[in-house]
Amino acid sequence: MKKEQKDCVALYFNLFKEAMKEEGLIFGIVMDKKDPDASKLAFLDREVYLSEQKTDGITISLREMNKGLI
Repeated sequence: MKKEQKDCVALYFNLFKEAMKEEGLIFGIVMDKKDPDASKLAFLDREVYLSEQKTDGITISLREMNKGLI
């Protein structure tokens, strides 16, 4: 990966992370051990997760995230 690519991804990730912080959200990973490509990135409400251990939120599969990139 070129330095410019790394810098671009880091910039957008930091912006996204700040938006998550402002909204009180956290990241999670839902692993599929049988098919790692079916694993998902989860976006969860921080307070609900910490107080009730509920993982209710939005999930996006890695396949969906990579659609159109490969």
